[in-house]
Amino acid sequence: MRAALLLLACAAGFLQDPPRAGAAPASPQPRLDVRWEALTNPWPAVVWVYRVLPNVFPTAVISNVVAITGYSMNDETLYGTNGMVFIKKGRAGNLWISFAEGGIHYDNETAVPFGITNLATAVPEENQLYQLTSNFIAQLGIGFDELVKKTNSTEPYIHYLQDQVIFFSTNSTITNIWSREAHFHRVLDGMEFIGFDRGGDGAIEFGDHATILRFNLSWWNAMRDKAYPSVSPATIMQWIRQGKVRPENIPGLDTPRIRDWSGVKSVTVTRAKLVCVGEPGVPTLRPFAWLQATVDTGTTNFLVGINCPAFEEQAHTEGMK
Repeated sequence: MRAALLLLACAAGFLQDPPRAGAAPASPQPRLDVRWEALTNPWPAVVWVYRVLPNVFPTAVISNVVAITGYSMNDETLYGTNGMVFIKKGRAGNLWISFAEGGIHYDNETAVPFGITNLATAVPEENQLYQLTSNFIAQLGIGFDELVKKTNSTEPYIHYLQDQVIFFSTNSTITNIWSREAHFHRVLDGMEFIGFDRGGDGAIEFGDHATILRFNLSWWNAMRDKAYPSVSPATIMQWIRQGKVRPENIPGLDTPRIRDWSGVKSVTVTRAKLVCVGEPGVPTLRPFAWLQATVDTGTTNFLVGINCPAFEEQAHTEGMK
């Protein structure tokens, strides 16, 4: 599934380079003005580190997925403790279910010769995708309470993309929508999963006459392991003043390049939330605090992203001093 542009990245990058021995002291810098205009309590008082275990999907979910894709249990070609694969003779594509990786993947791989005389038709509109995707999510046994919500809403946030092709002829130009797809993400104990194939995301693509072309689910079995007191906004603001966390350009925004607080007069934090991105093969999940802030240089201001630890021990064990 083509990945949508990520606006967030769970990077560390907390330490600044220490001064060299004998180097001349740097000129004193004015105290950085840091303000917090996000929620006062943006996350729970306690955050968790999780252990990742195999996700053996329930029989009902497997049965639903097999039915949705048009396979049957007779098409199962591989079964074991790690998962199963379905392939049908004379049909392109496959259905793959992995318990070990906590994933389900389906690819139709039907090559339809769409062209200017054979356009894709009846591709679901965006206002139809919500219901189609909601039905699909329910078939996967996922409740809406497990999904990231729209701002100030109980409705799941579902992001839509479309794939189109432009045909040129002598007298006209035709834009044909080949497919539309919907993406959704997971929230666990107030922690949003970001990225694709990283433990808490899914996507489904619909084509001509609402045919399901492919879908992908990455839903890890995350078990609570250790709890820690979460970091406070006051501590994060102090880290910013001390240069222990750095700003990052937000992909997709045309803003001046920034890597540290040099030349910045003030920082105003406007959004704050817990995020997580799983790393394949890594048996733990750790939350991070992600902030959106406006920086003011005196001549311009623009948005930046800031990633930092979500709890004090994480700051010490992952490089901050």
